Amino acid sequence: MKKRFKKIRMPANNENGYTLIIVIMALVVISVLGLGLMGTTASTLKQSDSERTDQSAFYIAESGVVQKREELNKVVENAYHFTKDNFVTDKNKSFEENLNNFKNIFFANVNTEINRRKNSKYVNYEQQLNSDQKPYADVTVVESKVTSNSYEIISTGWIKQKHRTVAQMFTINFKDPDPPNNSISEYAVHVKNGITVKGSANIYPKPISVATESTPSAVNIQDKFSDQVNAKTNQPFPKEPLSTLKNNFNSFSNLPMSDNSTYKCTNNTINKICLNTANIKLNSLNNDGNLIIDTGDDSDKQIFLNQLDNKGNIIINGAKKLTIYVKSLINIGTIKYNNNTNSNLSIYYNGNESNPDNLKLTGNEKIYGKFYAPNTNINLRGNGSVFGSIIANSFDARGNSSVSFTLENQNINVIINNLNPKDSLSIDYQPIQEIDN
Repeated sequence: MKKRFKKIRMPANNENGYTLIIVIMALVVISVLGLGLMGTTASTLKQSDSERTDQSAFYIAESGVVQKREELNKVVENAYHFTKDNFVTDKNKSFEENLNNFKNIFFANVNTEINRRKNSKYVNYEQQLNSDQKPYADVTVVESKVTSNSYEIISTGWIKQKHRTVAQMFTINFKDPDPPNNSISEYAVHVKNGITVKGSANIYPKPISVATESTPSAVNIQDKFSDQVNAKTNQPFPKEPLSTLKNNFNSFSNLPMSDNSTYKCTNNTINKICLNTANIKLNSLNNDGNLIIDTGDDSDKQIFLNQLDNKGNIIINGAKKLTIYVKSLINIGTIKYNNNTNSNLSIYYNGNESNPDNLKLTGNEKIYGKFYAPNTNINLRGNGSVFGSIIANSFDARGNSSVSFTLENQNINVIINNLNPKDSLSIDYQPIQEIDN
């Protein structure tokens, strides 16, 4: 028996099933776009993380420079204090020579200490997530081969295997202090007329500079001293401080005499004078032993003496300056500061301009500090010595006498000890720059 199938006819415009196909296609497109976006986002995040790490490496490198810079600042200051505490002056050298020696020792000490610390590794940084390596800065200090007292700090910052390197140049500067105020520091001896140096006289430092207001014929220096004494002629006296000293001298002449109680010390010892006021006028000062003059530490002092007859030693205590004005000078003996700051001592003896008198230093008599005697002929004999500078009518050194123009040298330690590193030292840093790895 033949089965009969019923023939089903579909309309030609039947759209059943299309929607599913469209949905599937849309899902495929969206999935492709999503995957692409996810890939782009992951790539962007990875690139951003790399840039962040790279920038962190730069900041770590900069931080290494800053930390090393602070360390070196302390190294320089400590080297300065060490040099100052251990420096010893050479009495046979000038102020400039001693100062240059001080600077050379200081910079050598700085170089030694920097070389001891030239390599450093700083690890005071937070460890990053997903990293086994802790960030650090590797720092090296290199001395410049071009500029003296200059160095370069080279710092490499490391983080997550990335690194960047920066560098900074710096130069250490030393500001020279002002030289001692000697007023006539250019010459050890400056006279109106003749200068004579003969016999076995000793001259320090060598060569020493002397000068006269007169012509070359007034200079009589033995040939063997030709390389030790540099004599200049036709050099007028300095206007100052001679003018001020002379005016002060004339003013003191009109002052009343000071009462003895003015200068006696509280314990009334006969071998010690305490200067309790700034200006004191005494009729005479006679000493044939050891006399102490205490100037105190409050202010500079001045003494006017009608007569000075010192056959012994006068020792001055105190931190301030003392100027002694003398009307009649019989014997000067030895007058000096106890702490060797003889640049604080000035002695002015006016003398007789129309008839210059003679002052002879022999035996153990010594002049320290600045001695102004424009109308006096000064003669050194035996072991008579001058430690400092002199203005006189004439000067004659013979026998075993000595001239030591060491006023500046005695004072350089005082100058150096009074220096403040913040005033005399400076370090110039150039901008930090990145360099190729």
